[in-house]
Amino acid sequence: MKDTIAWVICAPPYNPDSGGSICLHALADVLCGLGLDACLAPIQVDEMCSPFDLRALSKSWRRRLFSGHKTITTSLGNRAACISAYKARQLAKDGAIFIYPELVLGNPYQARRVVRWLLHFPMHFRKTALWHAGDLIVRFNDAVPVQQLSGTHFLENSLKIVQYPWRIYQDAAAPASQRKGNAYLVRKGKNKPFIHSADAICVDDLSHTETARILGQCKTFYSYDPYTAYSLLAVVAGCQSIVVPDEGVSLERWYPDPADRYGLSYGSTVSPESELTAPRVLERLQQAEASNIKVAADFVHEVSQYLT
Repeated sequence: MKDTIAWVICAPPYNPDSGGSICLHALADVLCGLGLDACLAPIQVDEMCSPFDLRALSKSWRRRLFSGHKTITTSLGNRAACISAYKARQLAKDGAIFIYPELVLGNPYQARRVVRWLLHFPMHFRKTALWHAGDLIVRFNDAVPVQQLSGTHFLENSLKIVQYPWRIYQDAAAPASQRKGNAYLVRKGKNKPFIHSADAICVDDLSHTETARILGQCKTFYSYDPYTAYSLLAVVAGCQSIVVPDEGVSLERWYPDPADRYGLSYGSTVSPESELTAPRVLERLQQAEASNIKVAADFVHEVSQYLT
């Protein structure tokens, strides 16, 4: 693989309160730090409604497509360029490697080299997946299962690129004696019976600053979404953090690695294990951030073995 080959990460505009957005933009920045030509292109979630099918586009989208201007924004200091969909299409023709998150169906940019990054279970949102023979698949972590699909290849290593706003939560933490009440988050955990108290505060759709202020004063945090960093950030804010399980998903299947469960109670009550391991959560988050460069370098090396 040539060193000058472009790496195109398909992403939504940067949103500091969206884990998926943070990960995608962080990956682009880390790849640039490794000396690669990495950039961010507008995400298109459906191959059948490609940005290059002009009949399916509004006039405003057509103007954006051919204007040559940036079509998404990224975080301050991100080293990756933001390119238009039109520019991304040209890079696809030149053989660039395209990284699609699991929300994308098919291959909207018609790239010859495709990596699919499963930040979440691939059929959680759309109940379907459309992958092609020759696609490389990489998981965010071990919680996402490997699937045997003809023609695709799952990379051996996962790609866990993270940026946690842990300082906001650490600074908001009040002493245990001053805490009262509880808060909860639903997000991807819809349709579960509620187990929090009637006066619990919902933090869905709040910013990290607002959420940290609330969790810093609460005693217990309930997450109905089993795979969100908010559960860990709640621990940093000083909360007892309870994750309400998905039906039929055991503790070991939820997170196979016990270290990924530090500080978290899986069920309806606070577990002794979570209280014992809570002091180690912040260190784990910091270590994960520090390992971004090595994780990304290993990912690049592994991809280079297949997409030549």
